[in-house]
Amino acid sequence: MRCIFDWLDDNWINLVVLMVLALFCWWMFGYWENGWHGKRFDLASCWAGVVTVTGGAVIGVGRQVLEYKKYRVDSEFNTPAGSAPEQKPSFVKDNK
Repeated sequence: MRCIFDWLDDNWINLVVLMVLALFCWWMFGYWENGWHGKRFDLASCWAGVVTVTGGAVIGVGRQVLEYKKYRVDSEFNTPAGSAPEQKPSFVKDNK
């Protein structure tokens, strides 16, 4: 279970982009169905999806900002000069 959350933490922006593309495709399908076949696909319902995906992106960005600020405070105030904090946030990659 931990490896799933690690993967999600590393690839959250890819998932947001994928959700936006899927939502756009669904909206285009409904738009074409309304025009060509006279269906009554509610295009306004896609805006609920836009709000959901945007909310997820905002939460992801906010989490990264908070993680960066915690790492900065730990680096600047809680460790001796010249040494790194104990745990690095997920966005700080080792060059190994």
